[in-house]
Amino acid sequence: MRILAVDDDRMILELLETAMVISGNYDVETAISGEKALEILAEDELPFDCFLLDIQMPGIDGTTLCRKIREMPEYKRTPIIMATAMSQKSHIDRAFVAGASDYIMKPFDFSELETRIETACRVAANSRPRAESSTSSFESIQKVLNNSLAQSLEEPFEVGNVDGLVGYVAFQNYLLTLSITSLLATSVHAVKIANIDEVYARATPIEFRGIIAKIGQVVSTAVDGENCIFTYWGNGTFLSLHQNNDKEHLAGFEARVLESVTQLAQREGWLKSDKKMPHVVVGPPASMMFLNKSSALKRAINSVEKRCIRAKEVGDIFEQAVKPVNEEDSGFSAQRESYADILREYLRDDVTELRGRG
Repeated sequence: MRILAVDDDRMILELLETAMVISGNYDVETAISGEKALEILAEDELPFDCFLLDIQMPGIDGTTLCRKIREMPEYKRTPIIMATAMSQKSHIDRAFVAGASDYIMKPFDFSELETRIETACRVAANSRPRAESSTSSFESIQKVLNNSLAQSLEEPFEVGNVDGLVGYVAFQNYLLTLSITSLLATSVHAVKIANIDEVYARATPIEFRGIIAKIGQVVSTAVDGENCIFTYWGNGTFLSLHQNNDKEHLAGFEARVLESVTQLAQREGWLKSDKKMPHVVVGPPASMMFLNKSSALKRAINSVEKRCIRAKEVGDIFEQAVKPVNEEDSGFSAQRESYADILREYLRDDVTELRGRG
């Protein structure tokens, strides 16, 4: 495995090179600066399998270097592990937003580092499209791509070129870096495509990934300048972490998501009758103040699932409402009362939810 390690401390590079080579599994190349690393990447024809970057370096720092590496098509999914003595949360945030796969503190244990590298590389290998032979025809290329990208609805996958959107493994690694103080100010939102089953069934794998990427861009736009981390969790669901528990701010996020979805539908020419059109629902924020991390994520997902169910019920009501009915029909009054009860229940739930936040 080829690793490029970048650090402005020559002693650390020498120790790292010696320790990793002794294991016999790694071919380590080193660079004393971000500028030198970019020179190596421009000149070296043999690709690297993993990057180990220090954050605090003069000139091009590790975060900037990480972002530049991610801009290279051949390194879109290559593991990038940030190794640094800096523990401030702002540096961790920027590293993951830039595309880091994992984060390890210095001085680090070399056995732990080796484990992190092996894990990151396995995840990256599993996320790469399976190689297949193809012909030059457009149809054959499309078929190969669809076959290589096919996966289950529940399975998360990497979505590239969206600001703030990280892989689900990087998202979980990021959660591990949050201190108790940070958790007190953190909430998680779940954003879900309510009709994901219909969208998935009617779209090719290429189209499905494109739709997920578009909704990911919607969430990114709704972040509105916040240094926010979010991920695609699978099953049409995005999880977004917010370092601001202000009620108006969190309510504004939901409004911005729905506004961006409307703009997206207009740009794409989607109609309400279009079965491929994703109907996006934003769940209420789940605070991590009194919950452990996994419980908070589960609560956020369960909340958005409930909203999706209620949204479908209301949608069915509206669909029924546009159908012509005979008011003299003996069943009409009962049907109308049934719809009214469901609407009242839907509105009462959301009002109760909002009062609970206050």
